[in-house]
Amino acid sequence: MARTPVKKKQQELAAQERALQIAQDNVNQIELAYKQELETNPDFSLVVDPLNKYNLPVTTKEFVRHYIEHRNIATAAVFCHIENDEALEIFTSFPVQQEIRRISRALYHRQFSKKMMSLNEIGGYLTSLIEDSEIPAADRLSTRDKLAVIRMLIELNQMKLASMGDPSVLMMRDVNILVKDLSVGAIKALLEQSKPSTPPNRDIVTATNTMRIQNSEPVLTPEEAAYIESLPADEALALLNEQYK
Repeated sequence: MARTPVKKKQQELAAQERALQIAQDNVNQIELAYKQELETNPDFSLVVDPLNKYNLPVTTKEFVRHYIEHRNIATAAVFCHIENDEALEIFTSFPVQQEIRRISRALYHRQFSKKMMSLNEIGGYLTSLIEDSEIPAADRLSTRDKLAVIRMLIELNQMKLASMGDPSVLMMRDVNILVKDLSVGAIKALLEQSKPSTPPNRDIVTATNTMRIQNSEPVLTPEEAAYIESLPADEALALLNEQYK
């Protein structure tokens, strides 16, 4: 006996749900390993010279800590009670530059991890739609619409996998705003948009470097620039304003 269109759609839905579960399990395992790496690998530690590789003096470690917080050499010098000339000498030394770059990279990955959490919230919202979780019967999706949502979830998992290989896939998008106003339409637009060619905070990085050149200070390292570009716009602006107010 020939399958009815409804029966065919239901079987397709079941097959897609199984495929989705396999994809989500794979992504979850990779994401768990990534989070464990962030917490256990000293390369991602926010502590200055965690393995005492460079045997840095206490003042130097304090300088790095304050510089990372404020991204300003003069401000870090004030907190460490040292002269600007000494601060600049510390800042330009090889071990300090290495630690600034390493910690900036670690902060970048933590920003990335936060955005991954936002993607997980989006995934949870979409999953609730296909599971009919706490949704009145009159508002539940049809089988056809559930198939469309499952395809979106699969694409979301593909984005997560791609971004773990290349964080810029995710970092170039303002996912945090989307989470505040979840809707199928907004999520669809996120998945369909191509990766922006310019990071959202590139103008803030450019302004910071311009001011540093004017003040005869070294420009941001690539790792620092990437971290600032990864921040929400209001945090990046606050950091810029704090430096040169």
